[in-house]
Amino acid sequence: MLSAKLFEDRIVLIESEEIEYMKTRYLNEILKPFMTDKLTFLTPFDADPNFTKACSNLKNVSIKNP
Repeated sequence: MLSAKLFEDRIVLIESEEIEYMKTRYLNEILKPFMTDKLTFLTPFDADPNFTKACSNLKNVSIKNP
């Protein structure tokens, strides 16, 4: 499954999940180009609280910790 998504260029790697503001609207503008499908972020145990709070209101976005 993941290899198919990688082949189709549907996996995006980001350096950090830190965002400046704890606003869903701000994060939605950043993610707008990628919102054609469901998004899953694999974050470290100490994920940025601004990011996790802003993601909590987006229905196509989920966060997974290891």
